[in-house]
Amino acid sequence: MQPQFVIEAMAFSIVIWVTEGTFLYLISRAFVIPLTYAGAYFLLFALGLSVTLPQAPGFVGTFELFGVTALSLLGIPKSQGLPVVLAVHGIQFIFIAILGCLALWKEGLSFQNLTSTD
Repeated sequence: MQPQFVIEAMAFSIVIWVTEGTFLYLISRAFVIPLTYAGAYFLLFALGLSVTLPQAPGFVGTFELFGVTALSLLGIPKSQGLPVVLAVHGIQFIFIAILGCLALWKEGLSFQNLTSTD
């Protein structure tokens, strides 16, 4: 393995983590939740842990539980934390769905191609 690839992977990873943390921070600001930038990274850590457990498809349930629990540990009531976590989860679903549809279109496929048994 060449050092260049390791450095590139580390740089890309840092960009992704900073983007995700900033995304969580901005979502909390949109919901007028007093979450610090460091708190956003704590939430990111908790959400990352949540997806490592066996769970329902789409991480439904554990994602919300870990997110609301992390926010409550930061002093944010569950009644304010749940809408934030649901918004984050929903935005992630929509983003991945859009990317998936674009990838299907780029490959010249359709949902009908994928579901046909021929």
